[in-house]
Amino acid sequence: MIRLFWTNVALLIALAVAAGAAVHTPRSIDSLPVVYGADSSAIDLLAASDTTTVVAVRHLGAICSHCVEQIILLNEYANEFRRRNARVIAFSMDDVDECQLAAKEHAIDTDVLQLCYDERDACSRAVGSTIQEIDGSFTDLHAVLVIRKRIVVFEHYSTQPLMSLGGVFEVLGE
Repeated sequence: MIRLFWTNVALLIALAVAAGAAVHTPRSIDSLPVVYGADSSAIDLLAASDTTTVVAVRHLGAICSHCVEQIILLNEYANEFRRRNARVIAFSMDDVDECQLAAKEHAIDTDVLQLCYDERDACSRAVGSTIQEIDGSFTDLHAVLVIRKRIVVFEHYSTQPLMSLGGVFEVLGE
């Protein structure tokens, strides 16, 4: 009976993630590993959130065509993020050189959107978008978190990149 209960709980969680679960209950974060910008500088997402709202995007990098589409979409909204005093920090396992190449190739507005290297998926693991399964394998999820003054005010985890930014802009406000 207990096993059936936990199987159902696991199934519900899996369905929520597959459907793209968004959470709007604020929670504080004490620390996150740094990510590295295309210029190799260390970027502390939490420290950045002290002065501006950070939209942290965990994506799978250049190997994922949908992720590339998501980055292009985020870049198309660069002026809207700027107007709302938000900075987008998108991180993946793409190394610094790959981040530089992608930024150049897609004419990324790097004043608003930074492509960053997440060394050993450390930040991804910390935010919960890289999950170690019971068998030891890893599942990589896409994630979008809005962080304001070290408080996560919006988070979305899914097996697909978030292509609808309405919830993000709703949280960012005017």
